[in-house]
Amino acid sequence: MVYRYEIFHYDQVSLPRNQFNYVTNSYPEGAYVTIDSTYFDENGHLVSQTINRKLTSRKDFYSTKMVNIYPDTLTWTRDIRFSYNDPKMKMYFSDPNYSDYPVVGVSWEQAQAFCHWRTKMYNENHKIKTEPYRLPTEAEWEFAAKGRDKDAIYPWKGSKLVDERKNCYLANFKQARGNYVSDAAVTTKPVKSYNVVANANGLYDMAGNVAEWTSTAYFGTSNMATADINPTFEYNAKADDPVHMKRKVVKGGSWKDIPYYLQSGARTYEYQNVSKPYIGFRCVRSYKGDIK
Repeated sequence: MVYRYEIFHYDQVSLPRNQFNYVTNSYPEGAYVTIDSTYFDENGHLVSQTINRKLTSRKDFYSTKMVNIYPDTLTWTRDIRFSYNDPKMKMYFSDPNYSDYPVVGVSWEQAQAFCHWRTKMYNENHKIKTEPYRLPTEAEWEFAAKGRDKDAIYPWKGSKLVDERKNCYLANFKQARGNYVSDAAVTTKPVKSYNVVANANGLYDMAGNVAEWTSTAYFGTSNMATADINPTFEYNAKADDPVHMKRKVVKGGSWKDIPYYLQSGARTYEYQNVSKPYIGFRCVRSYKGDIK
């Protein structure tokens, strides 16, 4: 199950060496783009290799991306060894009893491919084309989680993890060392099992259950380099980039995380080609016009 699609590399367009000359109606001599080329080798294995391509026309900014999109069903046993997770490994992605559970076992690259596919499916079935589906930036995700309250610690009001009136937990997380079950869950739970009242943005499970991929690249000093208006820091890592260049911001915390990571402002990371049983994603689209 390999999904094939094209990517336009805006980061290569903006490089000084690739600036189009409108006087000569051409690109500079020696201009080139650095892109990933994906192909099947003689053994049928999917290979991604970074190449330099001479820039002669706008189409050279495109590259073909091929991604194996089948979820990693073994993530339940690979990431959590010496624990009986065989039922989830065998049934989580196919049994209807798990239909309302959050998706896991997908890498950042697979989530990107899904966003492209979802956009394609929408546009093929609607007369009016949509803004592309994509992963949210870290800033967008945090705004959505806080429910328009910039001082909110969690997606709900207050600073507690327990609803004292109902005597129940507000999210699915790890309560203490070796304690996963006080909130009535060992691993994932169906969507909307906790905090059944949505936040001010109408969203559920923005904290706990599974953490979520964002489009933002993770660098320790990125906050100092981003703009004040709708900040984001994105980097399209190439196949031959060092591994630390392939880190993406993960938000929200999960069933496996301690309370700190459930805070809307907390951040951690994972590598873009790695899948985990506690990381999923949700899609967003850009709003056309001013937000009312």
